[in-house]
Amino acid sequence: MNTRAQVSEESIANSNAVIKEVGEEGMVLLENNGVLPLTDTTNLNVFGWASTNPIFGGTGSGSSDNSASVGILQSLTDAGISYS
Repeated sequence: MNTRAQVSEESIANSNAVIKEVGEEGMVLLENNGVLPLTDTTNLNVFGWASTNPIFGGTGSGSSDNSASVGILQSLTDAGISYS
C-alpha cells in the first residue's frame, strides 16, 4: 500500500513561487561602507520585541540549558553601550 502523499506539479510550482517571494521580501542587504564594526558608539536604538526578549530554546523535546545565554541588551550593557 502506498501511503505517501501525492503532490501535483502545480502545487510544487506554486510552493516554490511563494518560497522565492518570501525570501526576496525578507532579505535585507547592507553596504558596510566602513560603518562596522562600531567603534565610537555609546548609544544605540534597539528595535523589535523579539530581538530584546529572545527565546533561546524550545519546550519539551526542544528544551535546552540556556542558563549561560546572553541576550542583546545584556551584551550591549556588557560592552558599555547604552540603548533605548
